Amino acid sequence: MIASKLQRIKLNVNNIRAYHQYMEICKDVIKSSSAKLDKTFEKLLLEILLLYMVIQDKIRLVLEKGKNMFLQSASIFNRKSLVWFRDSERG
Repeated sequence: MIASKLQRIKLNVNNIRAYHQYMEICKDVIKSSSAKLDKTFEKLLLEILLLYMVIQDKIRLVLEKGKNMFLQSASIFNRKSLVWFRDSERG
């Protein structure tokens, strides 16, 4: 079930292996914990963790695209407008 969801998201093979390893670690932690969880809650928890991992990658991708688009548009219109952006990146 999880593998089919990962394939629908079109992740590459290395990411799928990493996600499977992460999910196995999470399953082991849940089983070894002293808390007694229902099977449905365990599945729900694993699905939420999977979504969090996938959404986090998507957010990072969107932020990188937005930064690149800003840099391109700023260089076209006015190079001076980049001064504050570059200074804020340096910290």
